[in-house]
Amino acid sequence: EYSSMKFALFFMGEYIAMNASAALIVTLFLGGYNLPWVSTQMLVNNPHTFIITTMVALALFALLLMRWIYKNNRRNEIVCQQRLVEARLLNTLITLFLIAIEVLLVWIYTSHMTQTAIVTMTAVVQVAIFMIKLFIINMLFIIVRWTFPRFRYDQIQYLGWYILLPLALANVFITAMVIVL
Repeated sequence: EYSSMKFALFFMGEYIAMNASAALIVTLFLGGYNLPWVSTQMLVNNPHTFIITTMVALALFALLLMRWIYKNNRRNEIVCQQRLVEARLLNTLITLFLIAIEVLLVWIYTSHMTQTAIVTMTAVVQVAIFMIKLFIINMLFIIVRWTFPRFRYDQIQYLGWYILLPLALANVFITAMVIVL
């Protein structure tokens, strides 16, 4: 039992490092918790506009997702009968989740919100934005790791010393020659 736990912790540490790297990338390069072209002050001053935009965007996203799920699970209807049932079930769950979120957003929109509630809603939205960006970067890491093969250490050493170092020196030399000429 101890060795299997140590093995699991070793690989979980790798994902913790990946998550920490993704959080740094999101914070430094992708705007952290802000949406592009939308400041915190704009969210606080116009909560109703943001709620309506979110409702429309969620409905469109859910519609496109459900259409994609159904389209990719109906290629061969005789063989994929079980997949069609699963696709219908998943589409039903997405629809119910969307309805629940839309009802919550309509309730928030129609209720009279105090300034504290607006600021709290803005903070929750910004945390959700950060988490969505973090999820996207983590998925990008996973896709790259599962797509490309891993190199052995000696292959990386060979690549660095025998290919990249001469290319870098040639780049410096050619750049110097172009500048001098």
